Amino acid sequence: DLLKRKPLLRIDEETGAIYSRLAADLCKQGKSSNYRIMDLWLASQAIQYNLLLLTWNLIDFKDIPGLSVVSP
Repeated sequence: DLLKRKPLLRIDEETGAIYSRLAADLCKQGKSSNYRIMDLWLASQAIQYNLLLLTWNLIDFKDIPGLSVVSP
């Protein structure tokens, strides 16, 4: 029941475009995005929908441009 009340964020063309841009930016910085696939999808949706990303692992997201991150 709890999950049914939560909004569902779909991955669409805009999400994919943001993901691709983030992966390319990391590549230009000499950083691999291969091991960060899920982090980049989460970041892409947060950027797309102008949301804060809540995480315990700030270091995993600190180099992602345009992302607002908070930690508890």
